[in-house]
Amino acid sequence: MLECNDSMKLHPNNRWLVTAILTIALALTACGSNDPGSDEENNTSSSPSSTTPTTPASDEDMASEPLDDGNPGNQSSADMGTSEADMFGQEDMLAPSQDANTSYDDDEWVVRIERVTPLHRPGPDGCLRATSELFAEGMTLDVIAANAYWILVDIENETSDHDRDARHTRGLLARADIEEVARPYALEELPVETFGRVTDAVALHTWSEGGCPERLGLDLEALTEIEVLAKFHDASYKGWVVTDRALTLAPVRKIEADGMPFPWEAAVQLVKAIPSGGFVTGGGVLIGPKHILTAASLGVDETFCYSRAPKTELSLETLALSCNRIEKVTPHPRGVDLAILELATPEPGPHATLADTSPAPDTTFYTTDFSTLKRGALRDGTIARVGSDNANCEEWPARSTFASKEMLVSPGDAGGPAFQKDTLIGIVHGLACKRDGGEPSHLFINIAEMRDFIDAVLADSVTP
Repeated sequence: MLECNDSMKLHPNNRWLVTAILTIALALTACGSNDPGSDEENNTSSSPSSTTPTTPASDEDMASEPLDDGNPGNQSSADMGTSEADMFGQEDMLAPSQDANTSYDDDEWVVRIERVTPLHRPGPDGCLRATSELFAEGMTLDVIAANAYWILVDIENETSDHDRDARHTRGLLARADIEEVARPYALEELPVETFGRVTDAVALHTWSEGGCPERLGLDLEALTEIEVLAKFHDASYKGWVVTDRALTLAPVRKIEADGMPFPWEAAVQLVKAIPSGGFVTGGGVLIGPKHILTAASLGVDETFCYSRAPKTELSLETLALSCNRIEKVTPHPRGVDLAILELATPEPGPHATLADTSPAPDTTFYTTDFSTLKRGALRDGTIARVGSDNANCEEWPARSTFASKEMLVSPGDAGGPAFQKDTLIGIVHGLACKRDGGEPSHLFINIAEMRDFIDAVLADSVTP
């Protein structure tokens, strides 16, 4: 039986907080009824409460760290862990206060808006920007992840039930504008939404007080398994994925995750072993379950193999090769550096979406740097012009190629894809024929102008 005295105190980290509060409340009520001096009609009770301190966000405009990947480290999963104290910027965090009219499950993480506040999302530089979406005082939201300054929240959209991403609006709130009302004691026990892996060495970041990505000093090696809680990216897929509940960030271009396919994952590595040693490599892209688009100049035939796995070493053993699968090769009839490979058995998606409009000069795109033998190694370019330039000094059809302003193409890149957003706009051709001296342009086959050829081959392959 509980004794009535002034020494009863509840430790803020007691795992049985709710039970303890109820028990104390009953005990105090009992004590009050046994006190001869108590007045039942005028008796008032008070319950212990606690609030979560918040750290005001700064308006300081911090420069964004580059989205590049750093050097691989040797951190274990234990090294990557973040304690609750580190995560919330204080050593002894009080237990979250409970809404008097609401009960929450042990695995719920909920915040309540203290004042009208905007939702934030990252801009092109990776820094968080306030949107026009405002949340009213008193509104409660589910939390996905948080650090000392920012909280990633999830708002379910009940009108969109066909697409998981469309069903949820995800963004960030300044911690200064919210109150935490429910939080699990063991955040690592919250359900994992999506598993993923790092395709190349990455440097981990988080959003700083000023809202810009700030390097944590932790790196992940290629093929490290991670959690993927949310993703943010621009049209060129520059951006971040959130990899844990402490709001740790990894570059979205270096992540492959279940249920979150990215356009460049339609790319394949084409490989042919050389009997005398070594191998020939090039790129290609799946444009359907049984067709790969590539450069005709690679000379692909039935002896070539292909791989869809991210590569980390210059070794055939690491390529996870599919061999004896190419049944037919159809080159472009007018000599354009383009060929379509037909497969014996279908490959699952993602498959590339083909452009039907030529890219405009001065627009940006990105391409896979296949010379690294890593599908997720991407380079960014700008369209210089659309024409018929080619490496062979030949007369090709009008608008059959486009050139980049940047030097993007390396040996081993031929046949690889070029994308605008999630649309395949080009296949890597190579260097332009050097007619006038100077640095030659880097050229790509213009997919939009090749659609008649591509569509005819695809249609013919399904004709009985």
